[in-house]
Amino acid sequence: MSAPEVKISEPSSEDFVAMFEVRTAASVATYASDEVTEQDIVEDMEKSRSIIIDALESDKFNSRCAKVGGVVVGMCVWDSSSFPRKLNWLYIDPEYQGQGIGANLLRIVLEQIGNQPIELETAQASEFYEREGFKTYGSQVWLVNGKSIPEKLMIKEPQE
Repeated sequence: MSAPEVKISEPSSEDFVAMFEVRTAASVATYASDEVTEQDIVEDMEKSRSIIIDALESDKFNSRCAKVGGVVVGMCVWDSSSFPRKLNWLYIDPEYQGQGIGANLLRIVLEQIGNQPIELETAQASEFYEREGFKTYGSQVWLVNGKSIPEKLMIKEPQE
């Protein structure tokens, strides 16, 4: 079976809700556990829905979406105005994970920011980011409905 054809582009305003839904689905698939339930994650995401969609619509952030057959299956959002640069979100629909979509989105982000440091927070994808040259420099806790999910703080330094 061949990999589906993926098109990566700047999202239109019609894509923002679908991008939010990909973020929610990927978060549930990644973080749900006995302690942090699917309901906890969905409720936490819903609390921030308008903030996230407003961020996607703002000029402060850059974003891309990955589509298969016109359906959003991946998304990334980054801040090019901060220093170091910040990868805010990179999420792939669980059905499409492991097919290189995340790596392609990350490559676009790195091309767009140029030779600048970029940081991120991740709870489960540190091995992916390590393969892409990121290093762990600290940790923090993401609170989801009052329940803790430990996260690594990671950074990719500029190439010399």
